[in-house]
Amino acid sequence: MIHKCKRLLVTTGLVLALGLTAAACGSSAGGSGTQVDQAGLQAAKDYIAQNTRNPTSIGMPELPARPPARKKFIMLQVSPMAIAQRVANGMKAASGALDWDFTTINAGGTPAEAVRAFEAALAQNPDVICPCGTASSTVFKDQIAEAKRRGITVVQNVVADGPIDGVLANVAGAPQQELYGKLVAAEFIVGSAGTGKAAVFNLNSFPILEAFTKAFEAAVKQWCPACSVDYNNQQLSDVGTKTPANVVAYLQRHPDVKWTVFGNGDLALGVSTALKTSGGRPARRRGSPRPLRH
Repeated sequence: MIHKCKRLLVTTGLVLALGLTAAACGSSAGGSGTQVDQAGLQAAKDYIAQNTRNPTSIGMPELPARPPARKKFIMLQVSPMAIAQRVANGMKAASGALDWDFTTINAGGTPAEAVRAFEAALAQNPDVICPCGTASSTVFKDQIAEAKRRGITVVQNVVADGPIDGVLANVAGAPQQELYGKLVAAEFIVGSAGTGKAAVFNLNSFPILEAFTKAFEAAVKQWCPACSVDYNNQQLSDVGTKTPANVVAYLQRHPDVKWTVFGNGDLALGVSTALKTSGGRPARRRGSPRPLRH
């Protein structure tokens, strides 16, 4: 029997960790006593192979001409998510390459705060407004209509909705998050040999992250009847503050759970330190998407 202590998977901002406290270290155990579904286990392996091949292109054609310079681009940035700042940094660099003016407006963590941020962006009359990681765009219905009336382009980033009138594109929407959820589920199933128990920590107040959770759950149900999943909803204000302690407390109460899944990579902030302080070995984050054994 193979004994495990930790494993961590990072897949485009999604983190999957195995065996987290010293008390939890031990041999693999089945989730429900159900016999392993060998066909499902193989399907999970095939899905990983299919989705971890190196791409041969970015999937988009080259621009026929350089866009006009001096455009004004405003991103509505969710706070305090660290991933939002990384996205902002990338957008700022891309805007600089186009000789565009890029700024951000704090969109807070609630629909009301996001609407106020959108109104503030409209007041600046920019060329482009980009809500990033905010709640459903339906809360912006009036603001999007006003942007369309003024000829302001709206591009969504990491928002769960499908096509919305007045929105040019939705980048990294629900379909991509569903792919991540299914891929992380496949890694969990294969890594646990089709018998694992997982605790999921996520922010289900954000529909885009709930899409990940639902896809993870559906894939586990389809491929791994011997696996079990337990859900632990967190609040935005818990990220990096209460969530690390919540993870430690959960694993101490459930020493048979060897896997934790985070619907957003920022939810894992501070977890390794909290586990080390509680007596567990700290996870070392190296590489993506291959899981690493520690």
